[in-house]
Parts: sequence; structure tokens; C-alpha cells
Amino acid sequence: MLIPDQSPRSRRLPAPDIHRETLPTLEAVPVYETVQGGMSPFDLFGAIRHNWGRVLLSIVLGAFIGIGLAILLPRTWHAEGLLVIETQELGIPELATVRSARTVEPWGGRSEARILTSRALVERAVLDLGLQFDDRYNRTLRPTILEMMRRADWLPIWLRQSLSDLAPAPRIDGEMVAEIVENVQKDLSANSEERSYAISLGYTGKDATTAAKLVNSLMELYIAQEVEAKKSANFKASEQLRSRVEELGKDLEERREAIRAMEAEADLVEAGGGSFRSQELAAIAEERRRIEAERSAVERDLQQIDTAGTAGRANVLNADLITPRLRALLASEADLERTLAESSSEFGPLHPRMVTLQNELADVRGDIDGELASLREGVARNVALLRAREQSLDRQLEQASGAAATTARGRAMVEQLKEEVLSAQALYDLYRSRYEQTVANLELFNADARIVSHAAPPQHPSSPGMLLLGLVGACIGGAVGAGLLIMRHWARGGLGSPDEVGMLAGLPTLGALPRIGGWFGLGSKFHDRVLDESGSVLAETVRGILFRIQRSEVSGRPAKVVMVTSPMPKDGKSSLTVAIARVAAEEGLRCLALDCDFRRPSIASALGVRPALSLDDFMDGLVELEDVLVRDKRSRAHFIPARGTANCSRSFLERRRLRRLIQAARQHYDLILIDTPPVMKVIDPLILSGLADACVLVVSWKAATRSSIQESVRRLESAGTALIGVIMTRVGGQVPASYVYGGSDSYESY
Repeated sequence: MLIPDQSPRSRRLPAPDIHRETLPTLEAVPVYETVQGGMSPFDLFGAIRHNWGRVLLSIVLGAFIGIGLAILLPRTWHAEGLLVIETQELGIPELATVRSARTVEPWGGRSEARILTSRALVERAVLDLGLQFDDRYNRTLRPTILEMMRRADWLPIWLRQSLSDLAPAPRIDGEMVAEIVENVQKDLSANSEERSYAISLGYTGKDATTAAKLVNSLMELYIAQEVEAKKSANFKASEQLRSRVEELGKDLEERREAIRAMEAEADLVEAGGGSFRSQELAAIAEERRRIEAERSAVERDLQQIDTAGTAGRANVLNADLITPRLRALLASEADLERTLAESSSEFGPLHPRMVTLQNELADVRGDIDGELASLREGVARNVALLRAREQSLDRQLEQASGAAATTARGRAMVEQLKEEVLSAQALYDLYRSRYEQTVANLELFNADARIVSHAAPPQHPSSPGMLLLGLVGACIGGAVGAGLLIMRHWARGGLGSPDEVGMLAGLPTLGALPRIGGWFGLGSKFHDRVLDESGSVLAETVRGILFRIQRSEVSGRPAKVVMVTSPMPKDGKSSLTVAIARVAAEEGLRCLALDCDFRRPSIASALGVRPALSLDDFMDGLVELEDVLVRDKRSRAHFIPARGTANCSRSFLERRRLRRLIQAARQHYDLILIDTPPVMKVIDPLILSGLADACVLVVSWKAATRSSIQESVRRLESAGTALIGVIMTRVGGQVPASYVYGGSDSYESY
């Protein structure tokens, strides 16, 4: 029997006859569905803390870019003036007709603000100030590289002449003016508060004086434009009034001429049946009878329409009353009623087909009612017109009868015409007076706006300085750096938290270990700190992981031989294996750790030893177990290191001596740990899984991805490996409290 603490070569391993077991065939298993996860603020803080150099570099670069922009970009100046729109009426009646009666609307002076920044007004200001001749606004007037080279005296004359021919000529045409106007409009701002006609007009330009001049010019042009618009409107009004006065004068003269003709006529009415008045009276009476008969017929039609609307039967109407649209609606109603009757024998009243037909029938009947209402409205209007015509004829009949009865009544008509002439004369005098006032006030115009404050040249530039742009650039650089870290994390399918890893793998999370180590890789190693700082969070967390491994059961038995593997290299599995073995030894357990990563062994370097013999020699049958067993100097744990070999075939990993070693170690050790290569790189863990009772998957928070974890679990499960949980290492930020232990150092009175 093997005694771990005995001297080398004192005992030999028993050699039970164990036949090589056949490992299960690796079958294709669908990859698990990706678990969606996020990055908590603690994870982000940890990522920034561990990549502080990159974030600091982005902050410095952002600050330098901001300072560079402040130096390269030209300084700008902002000038601002204040304009107010007058809304009060003048008390002078003569001028009240030439002022616009504005009221304070909810939108205030925003419409006037748009006029202040309109293209036409800005173009006039640009031309008045001559900005097309200013190189700060006309880009073709600025010296180009060719122009500067042409002025270089050290260049040959022929070359300077050639460059002069190639240099573009300055442009002051309409297209350039339009371009200047567009650029000026972009830097103009006109603002008005709600229910206020005070408008602040501002412009940000490359020269303080020019900016102030442009603002003042726009306000003055706006006021001048208002006055010109009023003058134009008043001129048009005066022309219309003049035309109206002429029309009224002509009409007045015609009325007077009619009165004179009527007064000169003798015997306006003769008492004979053949006179003009008698014939006129007979014609009016005949027209009265005809209108009465037509009204009676139309009233009967109206009664039919009312009867049809009340009874709901439009077919009782005369054919003359039915419009083409009503006829079409009646036909549609009949078709729908027939279809509804036929469908009622096949479907119930609540069937969708029946409900649809009923809805369509209701819509058609509504349209019929609307058409009847429209038809009734037209007929009723016709009745009203006929009645009005009857009343008018009655009045004419009465007037004609009175005129035919006596000549005095005719004279009364002359008097009535004279009164109408007097009314026309008063209207003529009113329009003539208004016309004379309008002509007299052509020059008495004031604008509806006034300048409250002219723009003054600003004393300080409005563009941000180097300090502000540097701070903004630093903030943007830091945000961009942090954003790139997050994008990199998401782009590679990074992990968010231990909970996410557990859900992703479908396994319990045995623990989570933070990233450790000093600056630039200095400081004590993880597997050394569990002994140097036995009361720390790190040591207690490893003890918690050990406890959970011991409490795990596979097929009703405790897991004594545990394989430790990971999806990718450098996930920290070897350091974790050494740390668990040391903590187990400190806890009084007999623990053995085997380095079965024959391709890249690392347990020997972690222990700081360089053994002459290794597990490879034992498997080749060159030495016995006692020759390769290494006792840790800092703990009572036992290790069997390996040596890198190129011959790592399946037959090598399935050698009988390795199985005999594991079976013999089961009798003498409480816990056996097998460190294996990454699952995603080689097939070795799948072959070696047959030696272990269970497997622990070590996942690096920084390096592992969702797809690698899913594929690792799939491969291990397809090989028949019993997975008992995952351990997350190198976790950035704050590790959730459910996966760590505070340690005795966290208790002040411990």
C-alpha cells in the first residue's frame, strides 16, 4: 500500500489487471442557445481599472485633439441686437388706416424672426456690406498653396509663371454671393419667446466688427422693408379707391339722368286696359300663378321625401326624385339583404360573415339616409326660393297695381329714386374723402418695428478656448475609451457576471476569483497568496470552492478524483489547481495534484521546482511513483509534475500505468486533482475525463466567450464527463458576494 509521506522507492504501486476502457465516441451535439447578458457597472469599472493605460491614453489623446482644434480653428465672435414689433394702435384716425393691427399670438414674433433671417434680406445685407470682397467670406480670395508658391522668390520665374496660370481666379459672381449668403444664414439666429414680439438677432462671425455691422444692417433693412411694403400697399389701396370713386360717380350721374327723364315724362299711367302698366300687371299675375303651381308640386315632392325618410322606404319616391347615387345605393341595399337572407341559412347571427354583411348593410342604409337628407335639403331650399319668389311677385304686383291706379303713385316712385340718389351721393362722398386721405398720407409711414438695442462689436470671442476644448476632448476621449472597451467586450461575446456563466453552462457556479497581481505583473502569485494571506478573501473563497467540490456527488458517491480544465489557455486553471491542493493540505486533507497538461505543463514552475523526473517517465515505465512525487515545501500537498512532450497521442494518455496510479491514489488520498489542457484546443481532456469522477470547468472572465463555454460543455458532456460546476477567474470589478467569502481579516474582533 502506498504511504504518501514515506521516502522514495520504499513502496511500489500494486498492479491490478485493469483493461483499457473504451471512451465514448464524440458525437455532434447542437450548441446551446446563447444566454443574453449585460455588463454591470462593477464589471465596467473593473474593465476600466484593468485597462487604465488604454483609457488614460484615450483621455490624453482627446485632450490633445481638443487643444489642437482650439489652436487650428479660427476664433469666432458673436454679436447680438434686439428688435421689438409694435402692437399698439395709434390714436390718430388718419394714420390708423396705414398701420397693421398686430396682436400678440401664442407664437409671438417667430414669423417675423424667420423674415429677419430670410435669404432675400441676408443677400441685401451681404451686398450692402460688400462681404463678397472680404476673403473671410469669399473663399476664392484666400491665398491658396499655389498662390503662396507663386510668391516665393526662391522659385524660378518660369515655374512661378506656370503656377500663376494654374491658380484659380477669384470669383465675385452670383454663385459665390449665393454661397456666402448660405454660410451667413447658417450662423444667424433669430429668437423670440412665446407671446412676445421682442426678437433677438445674433450672428457668429470671424470678425467682431463685421458681425455687429451685419446684425445692424439686417435690422435696418427689415424696418426699411416694412416701410416699403406699407407704401406699396397704400399705393395699391389708393388706386383701388380712385377706381371705386369713378364708378360711384358714374352710377350717381346715371341715377340723376333717370330721375330727370321720369320727371319729364307726362302721364306716367293711363287708365286703359291696353296700357303698358296694364300689360305689366297681367304678366306679373300670370308669373305669380305659375310660381304658385310649381311651389305646390315641389312641396308634394318634399312630403314624399319626408314620408320615405320616416318609413325607411326610399322606393316610394317618384322616379324623378331618385338620383343616380340613390338608385345605386338602393340596388346595393337589395343585394345585401338578399345575400344576408341566403347566408342566414348557412351561418349563425354571430358568424363573421353575417357580422360583416350586417355592418355593410348598416353602412349602405346610412348612406341612403344621408342621400335622402341631402335630397330633402335641396328640395326644401327650392321650396324656400319659390316662396321668396312668390313674396317678391306679390310685392311687384302690389306696386304695379298701385302705379296703374293713379299717377300720384308714380310720382312717389320718383321721390323714392331721389332718396336713392341721396344715398349714392353720401357713399360717393365717403369714398372720395377716404381716397383724398390716402393720397395725403403717402409719406406719413412708420414701421411696425423698432430697434431697441443695436449690436456692438463683442469684446471677447464666443468660440471655446483651449482649456474648455481640452477638457471636453479629455471627457470625450475617456468616454470613447470606455465605449471601445464595452464594444470589445460585447463584440467578442464576453461574459458579464458569474450568474451569467452559470446559466450559460447550465451548471452551478462554485466560486468567483478576482484578478490579482501587482503592477506590470509584479507581486505574489495567486497560489502563493492563499498561504501568505490565509485570512484573506482570496483564501476563504478557495476554501469555499474546496468545500463545494467535496460536497459534490456523482452517481451517489463523493467526487474524489476531480479533473480541472478550461475552455481556453491562460484561464488560470493550473494556478487554481495548485491553490486548491495547498488549501486542502492546510485543511488536513491528503491531496494529490497531477499535471496532465503534457503539452504545456506549468505546475512545476508554479511550485518553483525543476524535477529531474516527471509523470511522463512514470507512464513510460522508466520510474516508479515515488520517484516523480514532489512534496510541496510550503504545504503538505503532493504534486506530480509533467514534462512537455510532443508524443501526446491517445494511446499515450490511455496507458494502463496512469489508470493504475489513479486507482492506487484513491486508497491513500482524500482528494486527487488532475490538471488538463484546454478543451477548445486539444482532445486530451476528453480522453483523460475517463480517469476522473467529476470535472470542474475554469472560466476566465476576461478571455472566455459565450461560444467557447457552450462548446466546451458540449464536448465534455458528449464524452460522458460529469460536470459539477464552473469557477470564474480573473473577474474584473466587484465580485458578487454570493461567490466569495469575506475572510477572517474582514472581522475586526475576530
